[in-house]
Amino acid sequence: MPRTTASPRDTVSIREAAMRREGTLPSGRRFWVMPDMFAYYANGKPKPVPSFTIKYAGSVFFGRSVSWVRDHEEKGHFVLDGKPMKFGRDSRGARSYRLHDIEPMAHSLYDAGFIDAERLHACVEALKWVARLNGIMKD
Repeated sequence: MPRTTASPRDTVSIREAAMRREGTLPSGRRFWVMPDMFAYYANGKPKPVPSFTIKYAGSVFFGRSVSWVRDHEEKGHFVLDGKPMKFGRDSRGARSYRLHDIEPMAHSLYDAGFIDAERLHACVEALKWVARLNGIMKD
Protein backbone atom coordinates (compact mmCIF):
# COMPACT_ATOMS: atom_id res chain seq x y z
CA MET A 1 0.00 0.00 0.00
CA PRO A 2 1.54 3.36 -0.97
CA ARG A 3 2.43 5.74 1.81
CA THR A 4 0.59 9.03 1.73
CA THR A 5 2.15 12.26 2.83
CA ALA A 6 0.42 14.93 4.83
CA SER A 7 -0.58 18.03 2.95
CA PRO A 8 0.84 21.37 4.16
CA ARG A 9 -2.59 22.14 5.62
CA ASP A 10 -2.59 18.87 7.59
CA THR A 11 0.93 19.63 8.83
CA VAL A 12 -0.18 23.03 10.12
CA SER A 13 -3.19 21.44 11.84
CA ILE A 14 -1.01 18.81 13.50
CA ARG A 15 1.51 21.47 14.61
CA GLU A 16 -1.25 23.74 15.94
CA ALA A 17 -2.83 20.88 17.88
CA ALA A 18 0.52 20.05 19.47
CA MET A 19 1.17 23.70 20.31
CA ARG A 20 -2.25 24.02 21.93
CA ARG A 21 -1.54 20.94 24.09
CA GLU A 22 1.79 22.47 25.19
CA GLY A 23 0.16 25.79 26.04
CA THR A 24 1.96 27.67 23.29
CA LEU A 25 -1.35 28.43 21.54
CA PRO A 26 -4.58 29.13 23.42
CA SER A 27 -7.83 27.31 22.92
CA GLY A 28 -10.59 29.37 21.35
CA ARG A 29 -8.52 32.26 20.03
CA ARG A 30 -5.57 32.81 17.72
CA PHE A 31 -3.08 34.24 20.22
CA TRP A 32 -2.91 34.54 23.99
CA VAL A 33 -2.90 38.35 23.88
CA MET A 34 -5.13 40.04 21.31
CA PRO A 35 -5.63 43.79 20.73
CA ASP A 36 -9.29 43.59 21.77
CA MET A 37 -8.29 42.44 25.26
CA PHE A 38 -7.08 45.87 26.33
CA ALA A 39 -9.18 48.15 28.51
CA TYR A 40 -10.80 51.41 27.47
CA TYR A 41 -11.60 54.56 29.42
CA ALA A 42 -15.24 55.63 29.77
CA ASN A 43 -14.74 58.12 26.90
CA GLY A 44 -13.83 55.23 24.55
CA LYS A 45 -10.10 55.94 24.36
CA PRO A 46 -7.84 52.93 24.96
CA LYS A 47 -5.84 52.70 28.15
CA PRO A 48 -2.08 52.45 27.64
CA VAL A 49 -0.90 49.12 26.29
CA PRO A 50 2.36 47.70 27.63
CA SER A 51 5.01 48.40 25.03
CA PHE A 52 8.69 47.65 24.82
CA THR A 53 11.75 49.14 23.22
CA ILE A 54 13.63 46.99 20.79
CA LYS A 55 16.21 46.32 23.52
CA TYR A 56 13.65 44.99 25.99
CA ALA A 57 11.64 43.09 23.38
CA GLY A 58 14.82 41.38 22.23
CA SER A 59 16.23 40.57 25.65
CA VAL A 60 13.06 39.79 27.65
CA PHE A 61 11.03 37.86 25.10
CA PHE A 62 13.61 36.42 22.71
CA GLY A 63 16.82 36.37 24.75
CA ARG A 64 18.52 38.12 21.84
CA SER A 65 20.20 41.43 21.07
CA VAL A 66 18.86 44.65 19.59
CA SER A 67 20.67 43.93 16.33
CA TRP A 68 19.10 40.46 16.10
CA VAL A 69 15.56 41.87 16.35
CA ARG A 70 16.35 44.81 14.05
CA ASP A 71 17.89 42.47 11.47
CA HIS A 72 14.78 40.28 11.38
CA GLU A 73 12.50 43.28 11.10
CA GLU A 74 14.54 44.88 8.30
CA LYS A 75 14.70 41.60 6.36
CA GLY A 76 10.90 41.26 6.57
CA HIS A 77 10.86 38.11 8.69
CA PHE A 78 7.89 39.26 10.78
CA VAL A 79 4.93 38.15 8.67
CA LEU A 80 1.31 37.67 9.70
CA ASP A 81 -1.27 36.23 7.29
CA GLY A 82 1.20 36.63 4.42
CA LYS A 83 1.73 40.35 5.05
CA PRO A 84 4.68 42.08 6.72
CA MET A 85 3.87 43.18 10.25
CA LYS A 86 3.97 46.91 10.98
CA PHE A 87 5.28 48.23 14.27
CA GLY A 88 4.98 51.57 15.97
CA ARG A 89 7.53 54.12 17.04
CA ASP A 90 7.74 56.00 20.29
CA SER A 91 7.80 59.79 20.66
CA ARG A 92 11.54 59.83 19.90
CA GLY A 93 11.09 57.76 16.75
CA ALA A 94 12.55 54.55 18.22
CA ARG A 95 10.95 51.19 17.45
CA SER A 96 8.24 50.23 19.91
CA TYR A 97 6.57 46.84 20.20
CA ARG A 98 3.20 46.49 21.92
CA LEU A 99 2.55 43.44 24.03
CA HIS A 100 0.15 42.04 21.43
CA ASP A 101 2.86 42.40 18.72
CA ILE A 102 5.29 40.06 20.46
CA GLU A 103 3.42 36.76 20.11
CA PRO A 104 2.80 37.01 16.34
CA MET A 105 6.46 38.02 15.96
CA ALA A 106 7.52 34.86 17.80
CA HIS A 107 5.24 32.57 15.78
CA SER A 108 6.45 34.19 12.57
CA LEU A 109 10.09 33.54 13.51
CA TYR A 110 9.26 29.98 14.54
CA ASP A 111 7.37 29.26 11.31
CA ALA A 112 10.33 30.53 9.28
CA GLY A 113 12.81 28.45 11.31
CA PHE A 114 14.63 31.34 13.01
CA ILE A 115 13.76 30.17 16.54
CA ASP A 116 13.11 26.68 17.85
CA ALA A 117 10.06 25.38 19.73
CA GLU A 118 11.74 25.83 23.11
CA ARG A 119 12.43 29.52 22.50
CA LEU A 120 8.91 30.04 21.12
CA HIS A 121 7.41 28.44 24.22
CA ALA A 122 9.62 30.54 26.55
CA CYS A 123 8.64 33.72 24.69
CA VAL A 124 4.93 32.92 24.94
CA GLU A 125 5.21 32.06 28.64
CA ALA A 126 6.99 35.38 29.33
CA LEU A 127 4.30 37.21 27.36
CA LYS A 128 1.54 35.49 29.33
CA TRP A 129 3.12 36.52 32.63
CA VAL A 130 3.49 40.14 31.53
CA ALA A 131 -0.18 40.09 30.47
CA ARG A 132 -1.24 38.62 33.83
CA LEU A 133 0.84 41.13 35.81
CA ASN A 134 -0.77 43.99 33.87
CA GLY A 135 -4.31 42.67 34.43
CA ILE A 136 -4.84 41.93 30.72
CA MET A 137 -5.15 38.19 31.02
CA LYS A 138 -6.65 36.25 33.89
CA ASP A 139 -6.31 32.64 32.63
